[in-house]
Amino acid sequence: MYSATRRMLTLAALPASTVSSPTAARTVRPSWNLLLARSVSTSQVRLDVTPNVTDDKKPQLKKFWRAVTLRQDEDGFQVLLDGRVVKTPQGTPLSIPKSQPMIAHLVSAEWESQQKLLRAFSLPLTSLLVRAKDDFSDPDVRKESIDKLMKFLQTDATCFHEEFPEELVRLQQAHWDPLLDWARTHFSVAIHTTNSLLGTRQPDHTSATLRTHIEQYSPLQLAAFEKAVLTSKSFLIGLALTERVISAQQAADAARVEVQAQIDRWGEVEDAHDVEREDIQRVLAASALVVE
Repeated sequence: MYSATRRMLTLAALPASTVSSPTAARTVRPSWNLLLARSVSTSQVRLDVTPNVTDDKKPQLKKFWRAVTLRQDEDGFQVLLDGRVVKTPQGTPLSIPKSQPMIAHLVSAEWESQQKLLRAFSLPLTSLLVRAKDDFSDPDVRKESIDKLMKFLQTDATCFHEEFPEELVRLQQAHWDPLLDWARTHFSVAIHTTNSLLGTRQPDHTSATLRTHIEQYSPLQLAAFEKAVLTSKSFLIGLALTERVISAQQAADAARVEVQAQIDRWGEVEDAHDVEREDIQRVLAASALVVE
């Protein structure tokens, strides 16, 4: 039995709001889809961040600008669409710090690459910046998000280990064991693993130590960590990525251990496994970039 099956049994005992699974991801786990809309004012373009809904039910917005430019001032870099500053839902300019010129150019490139219709998934860096600026400057929102993220530690994929099949054991040892060893050593905590159907709980000291650490994250670091955890469904993978211990590619490989074991054994499903792989890599790469 794959560890995914065992983990599902453990997750079944949790409140619905804490569970994130491939089949329920759109309705359970928090996500922030960007819907671009023209403001009443002609001097700005605002981004609206709304709760996640099914893509085919969201209004489709056509690209309405021709030129994307990048402006630098004392506050940092700003993206302009036909000369109008992109602003967040709360009306603040979407500013990128001077210390991150590469991020500024990549955000500009996100807008330049838009086609006729805009899609939330095609603006991953912009999404992180909006989440950081509008939401994680609010202590209550930060606390609520951290509360939810801490629940992933108790059902972390990397803590569910199996003894067969051979393909799965090999991948777990290659991608998960180094993460567990790093976390135990770096934070001086105990992290339990299991192959039990009943799962395992991490010690209170471990949870408290790791929570104290992520509470110190800047708004942008927290936004990147949150997205990495939700995408990988692993607190420890998200933590290692945010701490720059692993690359986006390594994080994606660790997040797909169970799927890759199935592919190695049964083969890849075209337009399914490959699409999922690219999507995970894209999102984790955005998180990795903003914490460089």
